[in-house]
Amino acid sequence: MKLAFIFFFTFTTFNLIAQDFIIPNNYKLETEIDYLNLEGDVVKAVDWIIENPIDEEMEKRTKTYYFIFGWVNKNPYFIFDTTNEIATFMDSPDCIAVFIGGMAKYSIENKDYSNKYNKNLAGVKAVIEFYKKNVKYFKNNRYLKTTKKSIENYIELQESNKLEKFINDNI
Repeated sequence: MKLAFIFFFTFTTFNLIAQDFIIPNNYKLETEIDYLNLEGDVVKAVDWIIENPIDEEMEKRTKTYYFIFGWVNKNPYFIFDTTNEIATFMDSPDCIAVFIGGMAKYSIENKDYSNKYNKNLAGVKAVIEFYKKNVKYFKNNRYLKTTKKSIENYIELQESNKLEKFINDNI
């Protein structure tokens, strides 16, 4: 009973935190300190886009994507680097945002801003999690057939414990 309560409390608390994300206002991205000061907000933004349904709160989702892209774009210490063999879902702006966000979140939480393998692995895992939470949306969207197939291939690799090797072989 105690374990069930702890699980429920943890799950509920995480969902409330993810749902309560507020996009920072009037932030500036001019110095390294500006980027460092927003790291916590970037992590919350990534959690929010993954946890909330893809077809709800579209205006907030779009603004959150711009916030994440803004932080990554000219960041003096975060390096966005991937390959076409890994980022195979480029026809989905949502998956691109989640992938980049997953890379950024990994880097922030681990203070590891340049490890290409770990960032790409975290980005792909974020996309897999996002896909699983929004699978109905992806299955019903005929324009995302390539993305759906690509992510389902990643899920198969993950389930067969081959995802890490695939990432390593393709960076």
